Amino acid sequence: MTQRAAPPSRTQRATRLWTDGIWPPLAGAVVATGIIGASARYEWAGIIVFVAGVGAIAAVLVHSLSPEAEMSVARSLQVGSVVGGAVLVLTGLLALFPVIGWGIGAVAVLTSPPVTDWTARAVRRRIPGAGRPLGTRRARDQARVDRAFGQIVAELHLDS
Repeated sequence: MTQRAAPPSRTQRATRLWTDGIWPPLAGAVVATGIIGASARYEWAGIIVFVAGVGAIAAVLVHSLSPEAEMSVARSLQVGSVVGGAVLVLTGLLALFPVIGWGIGAVAVLTSPPVTDWTARAVRRRIPGAGRPLGTRRARDQARVDRAFGQIVAELHLDS
């Protein structure tokens, strides 16, 4: 007999909706807008040289600053190419929207799934009981364990 997995919680459904449904088109729109802005401002040859140059500088920088992490050259090049593309998109956003381009880029980055996951984990670590509904079976079991532990400690004090 197989057991069924528990249905996803409201938080899990919201996280999946954001990660799989809402954020990818939002990020795609921001990237497309940034590339359109960059192509309106610069020629394609300049864009290619710009991305390659920024990517190479970022790859060398990342590789030289991470000897403890033992990052491979291939991974450093991958990080460099992502940085080059991100700088190009931000440059294009600023070319189209000089005032709010920074805000658009910041919203896209700060709402990305890795950042939101990291923030949720940090909140759960700092706030005891965060992410768990109050009054759950686990809380009752923990209270029972705490009472039993207190009795054991009290008996140890009596014995000594």
